[in-house]
Amino acid sequence: MLSHPDALQAWDEIAPVIAHARECLLVLDYDGTLAPIVPDPAEAVLPNGAKKLLDELRRIAGVHVAVVSGRALTDVRQRVGLDLTYAGNHGLEIEGPGIHFVDEDAAAMAGIVSLVCKDLQGAVAGFPGAFVEGKGLSVSVHSRRVPEEDEGRLAAAVNKVVGRYAEEIAVLPGSRILEIRPRVRSDKGTAARLILRSLGTESDVLPICVGDDLTDEDMFRRFPKGITVRVGSCAASAAKYCLPAVPEVAELLCRIRDLRRQGRRPSRRSRSKAALMRLK
Repeated sequence: MLSHPDALQAWDEIAPVIAHARECLLVLDYDGTLAPIVPDPAEAVLPNGAKKLLDELRRIAGVHVAVVSGRALTDVRQRVGLDLTYAGNHGLEIEGPGIHFVDEDAAAMAGIVSLVCKDLQGAVAGFPGAFVEGKGLSVSVHSRRVPEEDEGRLAAAVNKVVGRYAEEIAVLPGSRILEIRPRVRSDKGTAARLILRSLGTESDVLPICVGDDLTDEDMFRRFPKGITVRVGSCAASAAKYCLPAVPEVAELLCRIRDLRRQGRRPSRRSRSKAALMRLK
């Protein structure tokens, strides 16, 4: 059950804010937001309709599109296949027009991350369905194919390994995934802020952030005056709005595309409503 207002049902409230914004920055997660989550992450394909929609959005004046993912930057960029801004490894690396960033502290710990990845391969070998994905600057342990009754033991095994490197490395739980990352300040929220700043007109750009996982909460907290949308369960989310699943995200993006294409500006009443929302 959604505990936050549904973004589509609240469209009359959201639309004036988007219409009134001089520019918009769409910051979108990949898995579970643009593409459906599947048991094997290698098979998470961006639907053709979603790719066409992103391409249409990026061609609208005043609309900027960024995909911010836990995947490695090269992986997510290849899967989307458009000239957008991308952040990979939960914000540890960013590449796009006018921006190139790699967290220096994370890069310095790449050797330790590699050791952790190797140790984890042995630790999860006894859990059928679990597998380790090394991503250079971070590691993911996937458990979607692991029986639910075994997930607790798997998490304990992962934490035991990472505990040997506790000063440098942390474990963050996700949706049937464990993310192993260096203890640095960069995250999806800092990545979104860097992307916003790279546009050169930060005060005139409305952030619209959409994501489905715990790591997306960093984005939501970073932009309390933006439009933030959690996909799926959001009982404790910092996002203002919720959407049930990937198809509804596509519908929201379609509405944003149509609204910005029309170049509409809100009525006086709508402008007042937009101003009030910005102050909340």
